Amino acid sequence: MNDQQMRFFGQRDWPTGGFAMHITLEDSRGQRALMQPAEFKIVEHRQEDMQVSPSIHFTNEDAQALLDELYRMGLRPSQANDGEGVKAHLADMRKIVSKKLGVEL
Repeated sequence: MNDQQMRFFGQRDWPTGGFAMHITLEDSRGQRALMQPAEFKIVEHRQEDMQVSPSIHFTNEDAQALLDELYRMGLRPSQANDGEGVKAHLADMRKIVSKKLGVEL
């Protein structure tokens, strides 16, 4: 069914210092399914173990919604481009233009 959309509802988990995430799957009729807690199963590490189905599958839209919710909660990517390089470059360009034109910008 293509009319389903994942939704993410995060909250701080103060006792652990981490975050808790509730995940629902909603359809166009308003029906909602709540993802149950995930379990980890100990397995022997073998190449054929990697051939099993993934734990969860995201569409591009679902993955973006998850990133947006984590961002809303205050988490940022470790290697995010925060625009500081662009700001520094623009400041340098202003200095060059100001000097060349003989005006203060």
